[in-house]
Amino acid sequence: MNVTDRWVEDVTLADLVAASVEVSSGRVAVVFGDVVLTYAEFGVRVNRLARWLIGRGVGPDVLVGLAVERSVEMIVAMHAVVAAGGAYVPIDPELPVERIGFVVESAAPQLVLTVSAFVGVLPVGVDVVVLDGLDVGGLSGGPVSDGDRVAPLRSGNAAYVMFTSGSTGRPKG
Repeated sequence: MNVTDRWVEDVTLADLVAASVEVSSGRVAVVFGDVVLTYAEFGVRVNRLARWLIGRGVGPDVLVGLAVERSVEMIVAMHAVVAAGGAYVPIDPELPVERIGFVVESAAPQLVLTVSAFVGVLPVGVDVVVLDGLDVGGLSGGPVSDGDRVAPLRSGNAAYVMFTSGSTGRPKG
């Protein structure tokens, strides 16, 4: 008999990251090249961007495209979308423009976060937010709670939407 049942606490990814920031604030959370962020620094960046996203209407199950190469900005943006309650849709900005267009059209994200280097690969008419030109310094870096979000975040809400490679046809999310 294969007994694999295991009780799992009813928490969200945003809850887990917030708890890590609180418990490990002085420890290193992110290292990318020469950039090193402690959990506290990471939490502030995530929470400020999350508050900005909430102001744009991002909440539970709202999709947000993420067309950013691997970087500190990508990690912060992923977690900020989740902290706001949304679900991120990773979009590799180095894919062919047709594939990027298909993913964006299929997923229909409310907006797409990117950096200035990749604005040109995104379809016209998409609400694009350029992260390297966005100033969120005036927003609170404190923890984001359900009271801050447009609606309460629950463990059943989506955190991300991944697309298949499309090797057997069109990619599916």
